[in-house]
Amino acid sequence: MNQTKKVHLNILYSPCFRKTLDSFNTISGRSIIN
Repeated sequence: MNQTKKVHLNILYSPCFRKTLDSFNTISGRSIIN
């Protein structure tokens, strides 16, 4: 279980995932503002 959690955190904090998340947040933010 700890191993799975560790892998999940690695995915969560991987640069590629963060970049996608940031892009999604930016799009969501614009949608909310507009």
